[in-house]
Amino acid sequence: NGEFTITSLDPDLAFTVLVAGSGWQPQFISKVDPALKPLVVTLKPPGGGDAPNKIMQGRVVDAAGKPVSGAVINIRGVTRGSGTQFGGNGDVDAVAVSDDGGKFVLTSTNSFDSVGVDVEARGFAKGIFQYLKTGGEVHTLKLTEGATLKGRVIKDGKPLAGVEIDVSGANREA
Repeated sequence: NGEFTITSLDPDLAFTVLVAGSGWQPQFISKVDPALKPLVVTLKPPGGGDAPNKIMQGRVVDAAGKPVSGAVINIRGVTRGSGTQFGGNGDVDAVAVSDDGGKFVLTSTNSFDSVGVDVEARGFAKGIFQYLKTGGEVHTLKLTEGATLKGRVIKDGKPLAGVEIDVSGANREA
């Protein structure tokens, strides 16, 4: 019947939930407050993709070439002709989730030449991939193992409680 329960959520927070199922378009739902009411989501069948130039196929793998299941693939930009549009690409799937074989498909109702995506999966560093062309090719997107950052926030030699930490990556060679 599609029911689910996620326990031990902080009642003071709102959440973003990703709902995905094989053969369906994944959907993000923002600002979900579990204290208000149960979440009801109706997934849609894939849209578009009725021609090779409306489909980009990929496979997410680890450093050893093994499939990565459950990776979230987000659109960064869509290239058509000599221009790339970042945002506002409502005709292209905004997100995909890799299946047990690491495979995913991004479709569009209009033709496009290529897409740029970022890929996130638990235990792996975020991957950014550009100019993935449409057509029959299945692009292999290799993720590397993520890192763990450990530390302690102190002020005047004493630990500080309740501090939020944010980490932003940058290319070491930039």
